[in-house]
Amino acid sequence: MAKINELRAVMEKQEIAAIVLTDPVNVSYVSDFSGDESALLVTPKQAYLVTDSRFIEVAQHEVSAAKVVEHLAEVERLVPATAACP
Repeated sequence: MAKINELRAVMEKQEIAAIVLTDPVNVSYVSDFSGDESALLVTPKQAYLVTDSRFIEVAQHEVSAAKVVEHLAEVERLVPATAACP
């Protein structure tokens, strides 16, 4: 949790509304997730670790500072189709 809060402090100082981390080293450093197929979305109030079905159980066990979601099915539910780019 501390690393995500440190990232949020930098985001606030730099006036960054949200950030998506995709490099496995960065995702692991900030979230403590040991899997290699993931992305971490961090906003000032929420964080989501997106991974595929192979890593869901591991992510749920390792990650406490972000909501763990399975990519595709969950992401489509979180991001309405109207927000998609043409």
